[in-house]
Amino acid sequence: MRNNRNKRKRIFRAEKRKAADILRQKEQAEYSHAKELARFSYGKWKDLGRQNKSRALDHSEFVDRCARLPLHNKYANVNIIDPAELCPPNGNEILLGEGSYGHCLLRHYKRLNIKVVEKQSLLHDTKEILKEAHIMQALSHKNIPTILGVQIQKSPMSLVIEFIGEHDTSITLSKLLSCDNYQEAACHSSFPPAKKYSISYSHIAPEVLKCSPCSKASDIFSLGKILYKIGTRFEIPVLVSTAQKCLDANPARRPTNTGIMATTGF
Repeated sequence: MRNNRNKRKRIFRAEKRKAADILRQKEQAEYSHAKELARFSYGKWKDLGRQNKSRALDHSEFVDRCARLPLHNKYANVNIIDPAELCPPNGNEILLGEGSYGHCLLRHYKRLNIKVVEKQSLLHDTKEILKEAHIMQALSHKNIPTILGVQIQKSPMSLVIEFIGEHDTSITLSKLLSCDNYQEAACHSSFPPAKKYSISYSHIAPEVLKCSPCSKASDIFSLGKILYKIGTRFEIPVLVSTAQKCLDANPARRPTNTGIMATTGF
């Protein structure tokens, strides 16, 4: 009887030790797994720390470069965009339009992950670029594309504007231009029969309507139309006289922007 009791005690102690060993092995395995996971996470954390530090240095260098630019206090609220944030969509250069002052390209703005228009200017005057951006910011309206900032770090400098279009095509009018009082017949192959349309494009310079390329003088002509409307509406003689000079049929006799500013006092 006593031997059986001692035997049961020995078996119980052996099973207890075995269970303790199994539990200890399980805890050691969990500890090793947690330690390995912690080592892996710590390595990842260090890598991310180094990457963030590198990005912070790059950003600080960009901020330092912007701080060294000769910016006027008046234009301090204009957003400066890093040229590295602007890239061609899908790696393809897409030209949206061009004129006498530069050309417009479709760009992908990495910071906001949107498509924008980069209006690259032929001007090399930083102050003029900032001035134009400042004026566009003041003209905030739902029907006017929003300006997001300027890129003045490398040439050509540019304005970054909201892209309004369908897919990769800007929404613009692409029809035949005609002079005042010139009637154009539109012929349709289907019913109803042909109709006549008369459309005036009085704001476009006459030489452009005659297939000459756009120029600074043609832009002055369009500006003259605006000045004339304002001058006659608010009865400002100096604007009316300046507008009449801008509307001269001879492009060579039209004033320059500097001349207009000197005459009007703007």
